[in-house]
Amino acid sequence: MPIVVVYDKGSAAPGEIIASLADDDGLVIVLADTETARNARVVFESCSRAVLDLSDADLPARLRALGVTGIVTYSERMLQATADLADRCALAYSPPPAVAALTDKSAQRAALREGGADVVATAEIRSIDDYASALAHVGVPAVIKPAQGESSRNTLLVHTADEGRQAVTDYLTVEKRLVMEEFLRGTAPEEPYGDYVSVESAVLPSGPVQYAITGKFRLAPPFRESGQFWPARLDDDLAAEVSRLAGSAITALGMTTGLAHTEIKLTADGPRIIEVNGRLGGLQPDLAARATGLDTIRLGADIALGRPVELAPVRPDRVYFQLFTPGPTTNGFLRRSWGGREALALPGVTAYRAYARPGTVVGGTSSNWLDLTCGVVDSHAELPALVRAVTQVLHYEFDIVGTSVVRTAADLLVNP
Repeated sequence: MPIVVVYDKGSAAPGEIIASLADDDGLVIVLADTETARNARVVFESCSRAVLDLSDADLPARLRALGVTGIVTYSERMLQATADLADRCALAYSPPPAVAALTDKSAQRAALREGGADVVATAEIRSIDDYASALAHVGVPAVIKPAQGESSRNTLLVHTADEGRQAVTDYLTVEKRLVMEEFLRGTAPEEPYGDYVSVESAVLPSGPVQYAITGKFRLAPPFRESGQFWPARLDDDLAAEVSRLAGSAITALGMTTGLAHTEIKLTADGPRIIEVNGRLGGLQPDLAARATGLDTIRLGADIALGRPVELAPVRPDRVYFQLFTPGPTTNGFLRRSWGGREALALPGVTAYRAYARPGTVVGGTSSNWLDLTCGVVDSHAELPALVRAVTQVLHYEFDIVGTSVVRTAADLLVNP
């Protein structure tokens, strides 16, 4: 049963896709027209039945000739293209309104409200003329972000009307549409824990199954992820409530198949939807494999192929974590970094991977990480001390406007 994977930068790397799916009866890769995808061609060509291009006008005919029976993507930016290709090839996929709601934050909020899964005040902004009415409806504090975006790009919390107007003015120079949303004030857990979680779901013919809840470390300013862990640090009642909310949101959006990654804020008034993503969550393949042996890439392919899937909620008996270091928000470049060897020597750390090499350009509000530290501890109570130790030994030297600036990971997580 050949499967086609539409590839671009996302939550599954080429090596991970090959490791999970190359033994299938015909892994077919369709590459986006991006530098990231083009660079992956040589890797995919060594282990795939065929590597094709999304821009190929004859692509549907080529896929039909290869006998593909399922289609999947692990990339946020490829959701709409995958839906379009699935329609042209008569392959199972979520319907167009669901895909539109998954890729557009304004449409998503509307669908969630109509489906009874969301009460967050929100307004769409297409020009500065829309700001006054958006402000009157949403109020401040509020979050302003692109209607279509990923990795927390151009996302900002504004506290006053003037801050909001300035943010809208600035962002509309690079974004076509914005969304202004009510700020969800979370609970205040102790460091390093965050006030939100993500729910990982498989959408099966019988409906969505919430197979895991991912705990999160505290966001780095302004809204950048700094790490995650399995299992989340929730009691059974709250875990059940969070899972029900994620299932209700997926149903409200009309998803009929695939994987979903739903971010949920934990507030004093109960859990609230941040956003629903119609794909595998970032770095979930590594986390799931280490914690439980679950192959989430294979899971997505099996669902796309219509294979029977038996899935129950998982809860590891230890705490498996990933810690990310965000770069500075001020433009510059990385001169050097050190401390990875010392981090690896800490009890509980199992892997360290540098993402940024010397000369890497840094700066901005997206979740572009300098490195990744992985590990495992026996309980949530042990995690804060290990996170502190890791973030204190990792160091980075940046060139910021011609000036050398040295920061630790701990610095960057608090004041980037």
